[in-house]
Amino acid sequence: MSGECGEGGTARPARPSTTDGETSDRERRLGITEPLSCAKPTPNDIKRTEELEKALQAHNLFETREGDHRRQEALASLERVVVDWVKQMAVLKNIPHDIAEHAGGKIFTFGSYRLGVHGANADIDTLCVAPYHVERSDFFNEENGLVVQLRKHPDVKDVHPIVEAFVPVITFKFANVKMDLVLARLACTVIPDDLDL
Repeated sequence: MSGECGEGGTARPARPSTTDGETSDRERRLGITEPLSCAKPTPNDIKRTEELEKALQAHNLFETREGDHRRQEALASLERVVVDWVKQMAVLKNIPHDIAEHAGGKIFTFGSYRLGVHGANADIDTLCVAPYHVERSDFFNEENGLVVQLRKHPDVKDVHPIVEAFVPVITFKFANVKMDLVLARLACTVIPDDLDL
């Protein structure tokens, strides 16, 4: 269970929301474990953090604005490929045209990129969310799967489907940005544009 900070920086169970139903920033936690400490940083902690940041910058380990922009563009392009592919799969499976046209598909990030702690050369862990008619076998299908669409795209290279992995994944570079892509299916006919995880 997630926790919030109590007296002296100790964790206690989080309240689900404030009185108006909104979750405050203080109560919002990433992950499923309680924080080790909620104590404010000491002057020594702040000094050491500044030293660490200088060392990381000296070794060019922070993402540049240009690099961040390139990653965002690659993710947007990947989502367009996914939406087109989901529509194509709907047509192949004889889903009614009006549903196929709006079937959608979304890309979400997770891991270090989502947390904002990625390095300049780190890959992006991505999740393809698709409607129920898209099956895992479609994802890797060598005739009309997403893996084929990625190989056809001019900005994509080094496409490697790893079907037998514990978590099946497609690895590739999109506009020279390394990505790992996994699939999640939702029990719905359409993935809305405003879907949030």
